[in-house]
Amino acid sequence: MLAGHRPQVWVSDLFGAQQGHAEQWQVCLAHQLRDCTFAIEAGDDILAPRIKLIVLRICAICRRADRLADSTLQQYRADLDRRLMRIEQNLDRLWILLEKVLRTLETTERR
Repeated sequence: MLAGHRPQVWVSDLFGAQQGHAEQWQVCLAHQLRDCTFAIEAGDDILAPRIKLIVLRICAICRRADRLADSTLQQYRADLDRRLMRIEQNLDRLWILLEKVLRTLETTERR
């Protein structure tokens, strides 16, 4: 591929076949925004809106990254990590609730 050239960075969507073509792989934020928008339009009002806000925040930070101090970038990174952790915690709670509902349905079906 690419006549033997191996780029330093490969930017793509999350499709697995797009990984491994370069030294580093970066997720395309435009693809992530598109996927979040699609999910929101399809009715996801829990996860996709929160992820979309984080991706938009990352885009805003990236536009100014070359003008920001390293300490500021570290603070932004810590903030993004906290936001992602909150989403993960909420998802964990949702999974627990879903498992309870499914168990209840299974018990009800057996009766």
